[in-house]
Amino acid sequence: MNLLFLLITSCHGHAAARAACRSTWLADAPPGVLWRFLLGEPAPGEPGDDPAEPDALRLQAPDDYPSLIFKVLAGMRHALSVPDWEWLGKCDDDTYLHLPRLAALLADQPPGVAAIGLSLARPGYPMWALGGAGYFMRRGAAAAIIARADAGLSRFCAFIGEDYAISAAVREAGYAWRSCDLLSQTSHPSRRPSPANACISAHSLTPADMQAIKRSFTNFSNS
Repeated sequence: MNLLFLLITSCHGHAAARAACRSTWLADAPPGVLWRFLLGEPAPGEPGDDPAEPDALRLQAPDDYPSLIFKVLAGMRHALSVPDWEWLGKCDDDTYLHLPRLAALLADQPPGVAAIGLSLARPGYPMWALGGAGYFMRRGAAAAIIARADAGLSRFCAFIGEDYAISAAVREAGYAWRSCDLLSQTSHPSRRPSPANACISAHSLTPADMQAIKRSFTNFSNS
């Protein structure tokens, strides 16, 4: 049984971001972690990226940011067609995930915890998990979201934040989010994974930022 199937949202024109993920944090993936980059359909008249990336999924979904929810739902459908994994995760291609720390966090969760993210609550809005920091749910919760989508029971449309829509669907399916502040929605140096802290993720990073984080761990292990 694999622990985690990770969906990494990307798009045409982001080949450099995907390469940075592969050469940094994905290179440290422990056994039992699977991943796919999610690409939608290129805009009319655009050639799209080179299709020879074995870990990239070309989905029948728009590739623009306002329609991100449809790309994520398509990625979830693909993940559910793959057997033998326990947790589904989602992050962006400008997110750095410290996968050994994440794997330890997920493996340590009791059966009653079905969804984990960096949760935000604002007046008038229920709590939702911020997508850039990464969010994670058990297979049963992901299956329930797709079942609700198929039955028209949850509202999914463009221009509604993908993370908000997925968080709402998780709640509507009867699951609660556990907030985890080891996940980070920012790129601030103090909130990035490093040997000096226990942080698991950071967001809005450049490829150079990712390389710097990777070097910090390499230098620490060699010291």
